[in-house]
This record gives sequence, structure tokens and C-alpha cells, in this order.
Amino acid sequence: MFKPILGILIVLVLSACASGFGSKLTSEKLDIYFPDKTLENYADSLGKFWTANNLVGEKKQAIQITKNGKIFEVRLIISEEFKDLKPSNEEYFLLEKLQADLQSQVFQNQDTRILVCDENFKEIAKGK
Repeated sequence: MFKPILGILIVLVLSACASGFGSKLTSEKLDIYFPDKTLENYADSLGKFWTANNLVGEKKQAIQITKNGKIFEVRLIISEEFKDLKPSNEEYFLLEKLQADLQSQVFQNQDTRILVCDENFKEIAKGK
């Protein structure tokens, strides 16, 4: 269902990611960082959601969960080859769908947003 957006948002883990991004849950192809220990259960749920929805790719991925006030932020790293491309309307739609699914299935209907980030989890693109 979400595979088309993985073409644009292939999240890569860098060797430098091990420090400075908080605690992490790790598996063979997915690392989920969370700077606040209160987010650990959400990180676990996100990992299960990512796996159940076949979002784990061939390359190692890194995701960070943060909280900005009452809003959960899911930070995805965009791969270098897609940084300068403008997402299509269909890709925006798929991101919005993914965001809604994460909000309902992982974050218990609390406000959630997806942020497209650089390799340091700094936001580089906002939604439409």
C-alpha cells in the first residue's frame, strides 16, 4: 500500500546515527530513535506497524519519534537521490494516508505528523 512513497522516502541509517538521537530500538533493517524514554512504547508500536505494513526496505532505515507539545512527530530521512525532487500529488496523498494511519494505529488518535528530514533528523520539507 505505501511502497510507492518508499521510492521517494528511502530512509537510511548512517553510522553516525548511534549517538545524539536518543535511545533506540533496533532490528536488522530498522532503527527507531526516541529522545524521551516516555516514547519507547510508541517506538515499539511504530516498529510493529512498519513491519506489518511491509514498509521495511532492503536498506537499513532510521526513524525518529519526537513530541512537540502535544503533537507526535515521525521523522523520516530522505535519501540523497531524492532530496531535490518535488513529491507528486499522489506521493503527498500517500504520506497523508500514512500519517493518518500512524495517528490512529500507533499514536492512539493523538495529533501526529510526518516530517521529511535530512540525515540528522532536521526537517527539510513540509507538507503541501
